[in-house]
Amino acid sequence: MFLILSRESPNTLPTKESLALFVPELYKADTVVTLYDLPENLVLAKCSLFLGYPVQRTDDYNSLDYYRYILDWFKKEGGTACLGVSLSGGRGMVLGYIHQAELIGSFSVDEQIYSSEKEIFEALLEHDSDCKMEISILPPEFAELFSTYGFKLSSF
Repeated sequence: MFLILSRESPNTLPTKESLALFVPELYKADTVVTLYDLPENLVLAKCSLFLGYPVQRTDDYNSLDYYRYILDWFKKEGGTACLGVSLSGGRGMVLGYIHQAELIGSFSVDEQIYSSEKEIFEALLEHDSDCKMEISILPPEFAELFSTYGFKLSSF
């Protein structure tokens, strides 16, 4: 998974387009790159944003009830997903990561803080009844073939 953000282009781009912009930046002297290892279950959940499919909602659940509904559904079906929560009042976005029917963590995009404590994510939904949630599910065949996906940086 790869994500590039900049002040000039705050909206995310597809991975291939991001890589095409990223690789030339590596040659600039003032470029700062941060690399870190992530557990495979978290990477798979994050991949749901890029390789998954968005779930079209027709329900009238608030975000907390929808979250509970989704977790119940995943307990029957299994699966991996990413929940995107837009906080009310334009206060930012939080991503919730589900792997094999369990919430494994959340990430506050604006604060750049990750937490593996599901109670924090659930409390956020409980205390912000006007937040909006979207979900992107990783198809099972992608998780099974995970090691075959990727890009060669030398092609950019």
